[in-house]
Amino acid sequence: MSKSPAIIATLGLGGCVALSLVMRTALEAQQEQQRHPLEHAFEREFDRRLAAPVEVSERRVGGRRRLVVELCIHAGLRKDRVLRSAGRSAWSHFSGTSAADGAPAEIEIVVTDDGIGDTVAEVFPPPRPAGPVPGGR
Repeated sequence: MSKSPAIIATLGLGGCVALSLVMRTALEAQQEQQRHPLEHAFEREFDRRLAAPVEVSERRVGGRRRLVVELCIHAGLRKDRVLRSAGRSAWSHFSGTSAADGAPAEIEIVVTDDGIGDTVAEVFPPPRPAGPVPGGR
C-alpha cells in the first residue's frame, strides 16, 4: 500500500509533462499560423542567405500604411543586391490588389547581417501600372 502514493505521483508528473509538451506544440503551431504570408515567402526565396527568421511589421508613416520587412543575412553577402531583389519580390505578392484589398501604400525593406556590418534600407513605392508605350499605336 505504501507504493500507491508514489505511483500516483509519478503518473501525475508524467501527465503534467505530457500536457506541457502538447501545449507547447499547439502554441508554436498557432504562432506559425499568425505570421505574415510575406515572412513565409521571403524565407523560401532567400533561404540559404538568411541568418535569422524574416520579420514583417506594419507602421503608419504620414497616415499611410507601410509594411516593413526585416531580413538578416549571413555576413559577407551583398546587402544591396538582397535589398533590390527583396524590393522587387515584395510587390509581386500584392499584384492585382489595392489598398482597399489590403495592399500597403509602401514597403520598406531593411537588410542587416549577422556580423557587424551596416544596415541598408529602402522604401519601395508600389510599381506603376503598365500603360501604353509612348509613341505606340
